[in-house]
Amino acid sequence: MNGDRSAGVCAVIDPEQGDHGTMELHGIWDTASFHRALHRVAESGPGTRHPGCRLVRHAEGLHTVELPGGRAAPAPAAVGLLADLLTAAPEPRPGTAAAVHPAGQPCRTLPRTEPVTPLQQQRLADALARPGHQAEQILWRWHGPLDMARFEAAWHAVGERESVLRTAFVWDPRPRAVVFDRASTGIVRYPLSTPVWRAVLPARERIRPFDLRRPTAVRLALLDSGPADAAAPFTDVLLTYHRALLDSWSVRLLMRECCRAYLAGGALPGGERRPDLGDCARRLAAQNPGPAPDFWHDPTHRPTPPPPLSPSGQALPADGGVHDPAHRSAPPPSPSPSPSSSSSGPGLPADGHVYDPARQPAPPTPPSGPAAPGPRPGPVRLPAGPGTAPARPADHTATGTATGSGTGTATGTGSGAGPGAGTGVLRAALSPASSARLTHWAARWGVAESSVLQAVWALLLYRARATAPAPATVGFGLDFPGRGLLLDGIEGIPGPFENTLPLSVAVDPALTLPRLLRTLRDVVMDLSAYEWATPAGPATAHTLGPRAGGLLAFDCGPGPETAHAGELAAHGIRLEEQEAAGAPAGYALRLRAGHDSHRALVLTCAYDRDLIDDTTTRTLLAHTVRLLRLLPVTATAATTVADVLAWMPKTPTPPVPDGPAAGETAPLVLLRAAQAPAAATVCLLDAPGAPRAGHRELLRHYRGPEALTALRPAVGRLPAQAETLARLARTAGRLVLGGYSGTGALACELARQVTRAGVRPPLVVVGGPDDDPHAPRGLAHALQRASASAARP
Repeated sequence: MNGDRSAGVCAVIDPEQGDHGTMELHGIWDTASFHRALHRVAESGPGTRHPGCRLVRHAEGLHTVELPGGRAAPAPAAVGLLADLLTAAPEPRPGTAAAVHPAGQPCRTLPRTEPVTPLQQQRLADALARPGHQAEQILWRWHGPLDMARFEAAWHAVGERESVLRTAFVWDPRPRAVVFDRASTGIVRYPLSTPVWRAVLPARERIRPFDLRRPTAVRLALLDSGPADAAAPFTDVLLTYHRALLDSWSVRLLMRECCRAYLAGGALPGGERRPDLGDCARRLAAQNPGPAPDFWHDPTHRPTPPPPLSPSGQALPADGGVHDPAHRSAPPPSPSPSPSSSSSGPGLPADGHVYDPARQPAPPTPPSGPAAPGPRPGPVRLPAGPGTAPARPADHTATGTATGSGTGTATGTGSGAGPGAGTGVLRAALSPASSARLTHWAARWGVAESSVLQAVWALLLYRARATAPAPATVGFGLDFPGRGLLLDGIEGIPGPFENTLPLSVAVDPALTLPRLLRTLRDVVMDLSAYEWATPAGPATAHTLGPRAGGLLAFDCGPGPETAHAGELAAHGIRLEEQEAAGAPAGYALRLRAGHDSHRALVLTCAYDRDLIDDTTTRTLLAHTVRLLRLLPVTATAATTVADVLAWMPKTPTPPVPDGPAAGETAPLVLLRAAQAPAAATVCLLDAPGAPRAGHRELLRHYRGPEALTALRPAVGRLPAQAETLARLARTAGRLVLGGYSGTGALACELARQVTRAGVRPPLVVVGGPDDDPHAPRGLAHALQRASASAARP
């Protein structure tokens, strides 16, 4: 914003000084910067212009902004936003003095402000509480030559076309999307990578925090093959993205556009895409979500499903009717024992092996005579998942298939579960033959593989509850593509549309498996009309946890490796998607399914090691793969849930824990106790969206006697945070709210709400940008001056 001032500007806002409050500015800068900041504040929304603000110069590096009162008085958040702009890092501008705008004229490159969607509100709230839960990755392998200059030019062209790559967030004090005229996509190339480095780098990139205040929705890391692959060199292209701006469908769209631009020499015709994410946000705001909650929670709104049919078209007995043991599916044959399957833990028969009934419990024998009518399946509460849409190739085929201990690669920031253990990733794959068999078997019952995966997961959750033979209700989350909004071209718009809806279903051991599959399929299809609707609104975003049962997702969307395969092949290039590493997304684990280039079904499980350990996740993944491999060769029209459960190994199925709890409403952390009696207390605020860096440097420079506390940022919790601060101010003297540039709007709004609670108006201190090495010392000195003045009546 401010290209003509030094890095040491600090602002101190005192509502009690002057007639209507003042802002004191310390540092060297010019008046043109002040007028440009006023114009930018005026652009932020209606009613925020400052027609009566007066700038008074007292000395070199000391100015006062006198704020107007009455009807011309600006909102407190607007005053804080002005402080944020005046203290922000300088914007690079081409040219020298000729590029400086005259005083009083608006900046030529004002960022465009766009609304945020309810789903973005939720993900921003989750990102502030759990930053690692919103970063995801997709890895492509680029076979053939890669011209780095051409590749960078292609991504630059994609950034100019897609506004989402130039989007950041600003809190004033509520989040808004800001679209910049230009932004650069960070691309780093690592030459001659080793297999170990290729395994470590994705985890390192995933835990590297995003700064949501800057337009960095995606970052790329390129890893060249080593000498061992000299005969067929390749480059791994790793895209790491934030779910508040993109989803997996969108990243594949962007990679497809990159291939198109690369083939065109690094250029894309047509200019900026419209409609874009901002148009979608406005369309969503105009939608009426009223019918959706009624449909989600009222089972009478759902059509009665038709009676189940066998593959031959004959009607089957209603669930809960007479179960004929003669028609019960026989247990499948078992594989011969292998060293891996004899070890402790879940066993997974390798593809092509047979099932040994002697090593598994026999199916339960039904009572003689007609069975008592059992309860029909309960209503499914909320739908999700991509429904019956055919899945596209997506995930990476694990090295080999899932074997005795559940083949997969565990990556993360730590080992085992425990505080700060990070995110782990496990993968397992069916062979192409088993995957094709599963697809054909699902089609016999009129469902897709996604419905089979949902049914298998429901059975595992039921088994983990150990309530058999009694019916029980289980629940988990399912992902929708979220592109059901009636907007022309929405399938080609990059953005965070992928939506999660919770689903609960009653599982009855007497229920036939085909009926369970169709129940899940029908509900998902019925609710596809509301896949754009967010279950919890922005006002209740902080109440999302805990989320039970884990989260399931089935990859879908455009494939860049197929869209331009012919043109790339003409240049000696072949693109192949290797793997997609998801994030837990607020759940204990997230199981994502997709196909690799050989049409093998790959399951990737990302899990929160603070909530679930590696062994539990590996067991759940092994049991899932076992059933997906087993059902197509054994289950028939008469197979019941009890039959399927009887085929499971003796190894118990562990329960899936709930997602992380919402936590404290307004967590206040004591950084340093008071060194002597003082008339004030200092509370530090983190800039929302900024990576967590702590306040160690500021504590080192602060010399005042006051106590130092910190309030963690949150979305949608302003009243609760203000009440926490009001309690602090009542017991510890006048409150001084301080933080780096970007916290001004939030601090002023909190100060307003604290004052309404009957507390003396707090002082607000805004320092320089947090990435400035001199900012901690400058902010510490400004806080000391403000705290010393707090004792004045």
